[in-house]
Amino acid sequence: MQSLFWGRFTGIVMIVFGSIAALGGLFAFIIGAIPGIIQVILGVYLFKTGTEAKFAIEDNEASDKSLHRLLDNYSKYLLIQGIFTMIVFAFIALMIILSLVLGSYFFSEFHFT
Repeated sequence: MQSLFWGRFTGIVMIVFGSIAALGGLFAFIIGAIPGIIQVILGVYLFKTGTEAKFAIEDNEASDKSLHRLLDNYSKYLLIQGIFTMIVFAFIALMIILSLVLGSYFFSEFHFT
């Protein structure tokens, strides 16, 4: 029962805030809309997961198909979220390496004595 409510609720919230983020990113810079678009797609999969949970609970005859679609939507959500997380970790690692390299360069260029 909880996945019914929270799947749909979280999906709707992610769609709304993802749309706002996509619009804000679009005005700032075109590529800035990509995280918002990804959030909207993830929200759609979460909403579908909650909807399929509702069908699985209400209709016992179609529960196998609904359960299969529920798990399919949830696995797509996890796949996209995992890829997005790996991209963020790679970006953070790149920024740390870049800041260390640039920091050591500027520290060696300016003599503080």
